[in-house]
Amino acid sequence: MGKNLEITYLIDIYGSMLTDKQRDALELYYFEDLSLAEIAQNMQISRQGVRDSIKRGEEILFTLENSLGYLKKMRKYEEIISNIKEQNLLMLSELKKISYTRAVQSRCEALISYLDECTELFG
Repeated sequence: MGKNLEITYLIDIYGSMLTDKQRDALELYYFEDLSLAEIAQNMQISRQGVRDSIKRGEEILFTLENSLGYLKKMRKYEEIISNIKEQNLLMLSELKKISYTRAVQSRCEALISYLDECTELFG
């Protein structure tokens, strides 16, 4: 069973929508990197039961993402923030070529700092 690391983001977003058994199996598999046998031993169920829980949990997560699209929206927000930051840096670079007040530079730097904070929220 190959690991799709996008699942880790989906677990963070939609994990509360899963059963405890599904969420536990997915977290052990994706976050703790345990094998199916190790998870089976920890959860005291069969290896096939673990596999079924993981597969069913993955299906639910993908269905939720297809319906709600929070991960897609989050990635779009990250892209927008990155683009705004890049444009602000270019603007600051251009301002250095002309005469401007220190207040303008401070505002540009504050915006970059704010965008860094926003990026940390999503990253």
